[in-house]
Amino acid sequence: MWPNLQFPRSGATAPVSNLDLVVVRHPHGAVGDTLGRIPTSQTFRFVGDDPEWRPYAGSTEFDLRWDTEGLVMGRSDAYRLLWKGPDGEVERIVTLRRDPIPFTDADRAIFMERLEAQTRRPDRLEQIKNALILPDHYPYYRRFVCGPRGSLWLQRVRPLRDMSEEELETSYVGGLAPGLPEWDVFDGEGRYLGVVEIPVGKGGIDLMDDRAIGIFEDELDVQHVIVFEIDGLPPDEPTTARRAPSR
Repeated sequence: MWPNLQFPRSGATAPVSNLDLVVVRHPHGAVGDTLGRIPTSQTFRFVGDDPEWRPYAGSTEFDLRWDTEGLVMGRSDAYRLLWKGPDGEVERIVTLRRDPIPFTDADRAIFMERLEAQTRRPDRLEQIKNALILPDHYPYYRRFVCGPRGSLWLQRVRPLRDMSEEELETSYVGGLAPGLPEWDVFDGEGRYLGVVEIPVGKGGIDLMDDRAIGIFEDELDVQHVIVFEIDGLPPDEPTTARRAPSR
């Protein structure tokens, strides 16, 4: 379903800071140390009195590392990942030279068609369209998760034009870009290992020890849990099982 977009009232101002804080929150609710600051997503913002909605403009991403108490941070409008240690200091910057996928006229036509079909408030459709600014290209990746032995997994983006009519009807435009079952993998030192294909559904994958777990839907829309063994990562000490959040 299309989300019920609620734009702030005219005259509202944009946040003073363009950075999102990543902080530690203790079990009793108190906020502890600041782990990092990430550039704010530019999907929704105000320019003066005018709202702007920029789908696929680049989402803020972070995930905790398994090998340390640090984290990886980035924003999907650039293939540039900051690996931070437990003290919040940058340990390395990982980049990958790759051209983004163009957002073509075919993608624009599909986006607008799905927008009109999925909007729950037709009376606000013109307001939404007036705020809409479509991109020139897709994000460099859909999302990422930290994996075993210090590895990092980034899901590749799938253009709208490559999706079937059935797939488009069960998806909505405007959130994260559609994803491929292909993941770029880096090792714990930031070296690019290659691409891994994990044929699972929209929910993405969970990583536990040396296993990738996902939900697969067959031709009858019956869901199955599927588990893949991760092989070929550099040897390391056994990792503690943890769940990487699906989106």
